[in-house]
Amino acid sequence: MPKHPIPQFRLVNKIAFAVAFALAGCDDSIAPSPAVTVTAVSPASGPLAGGTMLTITGTNFTGVTSVTIGEGVLGSPTVVSATQITGTTSASSSVGPKDVIATSSSDGSGTCIGCFTYSPPISVTDVSPATGPLAGGTNVTITGTSFTGVTSVTIGGLELVGRVIVSATEITGTAPAPNGAGAKDLVVISSSHGTSTCRGCFTYVSSGFVAIAAGFYHTCGLLGDGAPYCWGHNLDGTLGDGSTTNSSSPVAVSGRQRFSALTGGFRHSCGLTGAGAAYCWGYNSDGQLGNGSTTQSSVPVAVSGGLSFTALAAGGYHTCGVTGAGAAYCWGLNGEGQLGGGSQASSSVPVPVSGGQSFTALGQGELHTCGLTTSGAPYCWGNNVTAQLGNDGLARSSTPVAVSGGLSLGTLAAGYFHTCGLSTSGVAYCWGWNDFGQLGNGSTSTSSTPVPVSGGQNFSTISASGAHPCALTSSGAAYCWGLNNYGQLGNGSTAESSVPIAVSGSLSFSAIAGGAYHTCGLTISGTAYCWGRNDFGQVGDGTTSSINVPVLVQVRGSGP
Repeated sequence: MPKHPIPQFRLVNKIAFAVAFALAGCDDSIAPSPAVTVTAVSPASGPLAGGTMLTITGTNFTGVTSVTIGEGVLGSPTVVSATQITGTTSASSSVGPKDVIATSSSDGSGTCIGCFTYSPPISVTDVSPATGPLAGGTNVTITGTSFTGVTSVTIGGLELVGRVIVSATEITGTAPAPNGAGAKDLVVISSSHGTSTCRGCFTYVSSGFVAIAAGFYHTCGLLGDGAPYCWGHNLDGTLGDGSTTNSSSPVAVSGRQRFSALTGGFRHSCGLTGAGAAYCWGYNSDGQLGNGSTTQSSVPVAVSGGLSFTALAAGGYHTCGVTGAGAAYCWGLNGEGQLGGGSQASSSVPVPVSGGQSFTALGQGELHTCGLTTSGAPYCWGNNVTAQLGNDGLARSSTPVAVSGGLSLGTLAAGYFHTCGLSTSGVAYCWGWNDFGQLGNGSTSTSSTPVPVSGGQNFSTISASGAHPCALTSSGAAYCWGLNNYGQLGNGSTAESSVPIAVSGSLSFSAIAGGAYHTCGLTISGTAYCWGRNDFGQVGDGTTSSINVPVLVQVRGSGP
């Protein structure tokens, strides 16, 4: 027997330990495997439509067989390594945070609660203005929702120039120059909110201007689709672009109205839609906007009364229109009876002109109005202190009075304190104030009856303007006469002329319009030229320097 016998229980324990150790060393499956974990998702948000490329980080991704985001499955999943998985999000049926779950066949699953958020979809609700010249350069404002993370804005596939994300609901920029005219899609792409397409929301017009009108210190023109643009004096909202900032180049009139005709007054403008609805904007101290108020507006407001007009004319502080039936209506200042309704009460809504005449056209001066009947007979009403009514007197009249001489006219135009018209054969006649030779008969004597304009030219259209009438021959040659202190006659000088003188440049015009001290003409190709006073930018050449010869109107830095 040994001196120190080993206790039986110790021997048993040692044997059990040795066996357990041996078994553990022979079967690795007994050790538990590390579990799958998802620790981060990048980016953490994306559009509801899906398609966001994700990078998912975590641990033990080697055996991962499935990755879900909310109710959807990760598209094109790739287990890059044990700590990274990539793929694209699928479309979700609802916005908000979603759980990201990675599942392994051998290591369980890991969940990142609310780690990816589906963002509200981006949308474009409006583009203003919706039209611009083919040369591009139109400043546009795009409104909508979810304008965050925006990476691209295109019009017709071309990037918006100078893109500014003003807010989550507004983007501004400048329309690029496209390869062709017509309606173009506007597309906004966001990295977090997807893509929104506004089909045909912006239209490029290639024909330039098709009509032109001049106010006292501003000018307006119509593009081929009827979109109105104005330039010059704007302290009263006369340009209609929603601001009161002067502009030396054309700016788009706010709103989506499309006009068939324009007219400019002293400090307000008006347009006529193809359906005959009248809109006005600008100064409104005497109700000349016709909307029932005397509050000025820097955007077009509808003239009250629901009347359908075929022609409009704006004067100093009043406006008139002719309906399809030949009835004349006027609104605004009436201290001299220029509204023609038999009183001297001003009106902020249209009132009918008395007398029962049926008119086809109107012309308006500072304080008087004239109309041309269906038979070509001219009538005038309002102030007559300088014999501008042409009825061989000086008394004002609040109802239409016949112009003396029995003339049959085809065209009529009123200036500041004078009036002019063209006979059906193209002979020009003028009457009224003549201090600067604006009657064109070689004198500076006022005449209370029509006198023929000197020179022997036959004209196709005439503009009476402030104190400088201008007219076009059938070949498009422009002639002007009268006041010329700012070069408004366009002949390279500032000397007045009591007879017609040719406008410099040998341009061929299809339309002509004069303001107080400037003149503009429109060529057959739709190119606008202006000349004369330009301190408010009314010439439209991008400067505020007066010019005594025609210069090209700059449409956002280039010709239309």
